[in-house]
Amino acid sequence: MKLRISVTTALSIAAILAVASPACAKIRVKVNAEVSDDKIKNILQESMKSRLNSTERYTVTDSDVDMELLMQVDCVVLENEGGIKNGIVCHSDVIYYPYKGSQLASRLEKAGHMAVSGIRESSFVIEKLMDQFVNGTTDSELAARKKFVRSSIQLLCSNHPNECEVPVTNKS
Repeated sequence: MKLRISVTTALSIAAILAVASPACAKIRVKVNAEVSDDKIKNILQESMKSRLNSTERYTVTDSDVDMELLMQVDCVVLENEGGIKNGIVCHSDVIYYPYKGSQLASRLEKAGHMAVSGIRESSFVIEKLMDQFVNGTTDSELAARKKFVRSSIQLLCSNHPNECEVPVTNKS
């Protein structure tokens, strides 16, 4: 028995396979949250990880070696004079590691953000930080940062070949 597929079906399958993003192609993100209150820290960190894992673009990793992006979130829980927690202020920084296993990195200024909310509206902070993260880690932004890192390495090596162990060619 022979399997027959129409040209249209074959082209449709090829198109789907061409745009499909396998799990290994997802951008690996490590989320590190530092918050003065452990309960709020766990809520924030798990919410951010869940949001990233729910996308087709990102996957969360706990590995420093495998991460491509590090999202560092630092928060302070605000308290009134009576010691009642009534607000939260968070700031995020995103660092891009374009070469796996290398410590060469570039800060993505457009991906970081600062957000403030009441303690009961912490989901607002998460939403703002994550929206800024997504908008600041586009393919074009990552490509531009990788090009910057690569250009910096090339400049260093051309100006200081002994630092890069690049053999100097004899120009005689």
